[in-house]
Amino acid sequence: MESLNIMLFDKINGLAVTHLILNNFMIFIAKYGVFIIPIILVFLLIRKDYKNFLFVGSSIALALLVGYITKDLFYHPRPFAMGLGYDLVKDSNTSSFPSNHTVAMFALATALFLIDKRLIGAISLIFAVLVGVSRVYIGVHFPFDILGGIVYGVALTLLFYLIFPKIYEILAKRYNLKGA
Repeated sequence: MESLNIMLFDKINGLAVTHLILNNFMIFIAKYGVFIIPIILVFLLIRKDYKNFLFVGSSIALALLVGYITKDLFYHPRPFAMGLGYDLVKDSNTSSFPSNHTVAMFALATALFLIDKRLIGAISLIFAVLVGVSRVYIGVHFPFDILGGIVYGVALTLLFYLIFPKIYEILAKRYNLKGA
């Protein structure tokens, strides 16, 4: 499995040497693509869509929490820490699995689809894929880190979707929220 992960990493990250024009775009997406999250959350707040704001924000927070716990429990070195590939961006030498950028982006896209925000969900999904690929491209993650991020983001958001109505009902009664 590790050899497949490294081979796929080499193929994707190796593009950085032959596609120099793409490098700045990939660096930008890898570093700043996640800023779509606060933009969408602010948009939901402006529209006074508090229930969906809570669901989307909490889904992302839960998925990231599990991602960070996983990083702490199961260390896997980043490619540059193993002397692999082309490191376009200096990053911390924390565990590479899972890619929390990818976790957050796929939690966002999944949550938006679940609340019937299909257009913005589709746009977020495109951003999620770009962020995941760009993290490998710039040399800070392996492809399986991205795959793990996708699984965490989607699965944890789907699980949270099952229990959120009860949580929201409790919060709505306690804090007199609309839509309870």
